[in-house]
Amino acid sequence: MPGALRLRGCRQTDVRRLRPRADRVRRLYDTYRIERYIASFNDGPGAVALTGDGTFRIGGEFAYVQQMTLDLATADGRRFHVDSGLVPVHVTFPKLEVVCAAHAFACYDTVVIVSGAPIGTVDVPAGVSPPAILRVVPNPFAAATSIQLALDPARPVRVIVLDTAGRIVRRLPANEALRWDGTNDSGARAIPGIYWLRISWPGGADTRRMVKLGS
Repeated sequence: MPGALRLRGCRQTDVRRLRPRADRVRRLYDTYRIERYIASFNDGPGAVALTGDGTFRIGGEFAYVQQMTLDLATADGRRFHVDSGLVPVHVTFPKLEVVCAAHAFACYDTVVIVSGAPIGTVDVPAGVSPPAILRVVPNPFAAATSIQLALDPARPVRVIVLDTAGRIVRRLPANEALRWDGTNDSGARAIPGIYWLRISWPGGADTRRMVKLGS
């Protein structure tokens, strides 16, 4: 198994990557299994505890989105299902920040907010450095910028450029040295503004802010 994450803020919770499906839509997402989710609300009399498991997927073709589903149970045995739907990603994975609802966020809905950060990994070989973005030079840039990555042959990466709305602007080759010429996947010049260079691999990701100036 490529690895698991233990999350701060979600006690006894593991997030494990699942084998991708063969169809094209499934290949656009990295899908993870959420195991042993435990959350508590309030202390003392009247405290509520939830336990359960579910799935989490992140990726997309035209925008970077995420979805979490959880099957939960209360201490008195009541069970319910919550789903975030496909929503924009606001934090860099493997951090999680997702809001799930039982009835598609209808009025008076039951809502579960999952916010966590990794505190360790499971099944990751010791002494192996993960892939990383080393340099983006120049930054800010007008015409083009050079990118240097640290790669691990055992962990293939996906390299994309995102706009501030999470939409994929450009897919780049997974090379240690590469260049973004400021164009999108259609070959047109991207507008000046803030962009995010993101590399992702099974079990992790790295992100770097880039500023494109007018040319």
